Amino acid sequence: GVRVSESNNDLYEVATQLRQLPGMASVLLIALTGYGQQRDRDRSRQAGFDQHLTKPVDPDVLKEMVRWLLDEQGAGANR
Repeated sequence: GVRVSESNNDLYEVATQLRQLPGMASVLLIALTGYGQQRDRDRSRQAGFDQHLTKPVDPDVLKEMVRWLLDEQGAGANR
């Protein structure tokens, strides 16, 4: 994964640029940030993030996301 510090990089611009690279359109991008207002979530979505998690992350939410990712990878392997 790529870790972007919000203090010195614009994570929204990074996501936008990543989405423009070959092969990156279908890569899952998750914003993990301390900013959780609706406008922050909207901006994440507009930049190309698939999910927006706020710190501290609820362990149950994280477990469910990992479970979903594993299920998706398994489904993709059977296609």
